[in-house]
Amino acid sequence: MLIKIKSSRFLLAVATLTAFNFIAFILHFQQPPAHAQNGEIIKTESKLLISASANTKFKTFVEKRTYSIAYPQNWFVRRVWKYLAHITNRRMPETGGDFGVTDYYLIKTDVQIIEENFQAFSRKLSSFIEGSRIIKRENVRIEGKNAVRLWLTDSEGETLLTFLPYKPNKTAYMITFYTKNNSHLLPLIERMHSSFKSLN
Repeated sequence: MLIKIKSSRFLLAVATLTAFNFIAFILHFQQPPAHAQNGEIIKTESKLLISASANTKFKTFVEKRTYSIAYPQNWFVRRVWKYLAHITNRRMPETGGDFGVTDYYLIKTDVQIIEENFQAFSRKLSSFIEGSRIIKRENVRIEGKNAVRLWLTDSEGETLLTFLPYKPNKTAYMITFYTKNNSHLLPLIERMHSSFKSLN
């Protein structure tokens, strides 16, 4: 009886191993060439990122009679005053100030309205982004207004800046600081910037 049990276990182990090797063999020959795989991976990742952005649930922060902006529902908002709020993907310290240590996965967005008209702000843009290199510049439409969006980079990280007219003598802008570790969340950040609405 003991010999039969051992033989059965041995045969089961051999059968399992053989089946595993056969599956691995089939999968190996089903794989496309390496260059084709890489291209497909890139395309698939892009589709997944767009899909993730579209499917992420947002909620809205409202500054009464001033503006509203949508942001991912599991992120955090800290209102500084009527014309300034911070939106982060991590909770900011209650005591104020910085996060203490460098957080390479932190995303921080400042939503601000300044006492300067759109044309004047546009002319001073070079000094505003001094030290950064413009990767891309694009004219976009936000709530029916002409807005400008800049993708920037510098030695410390990446930045997305969007600004648009708020009133004849004011400009609203959203500026997000992030690192390459969070580049896959850029579609969410762009969507957040584009959700800005004036409430006056």
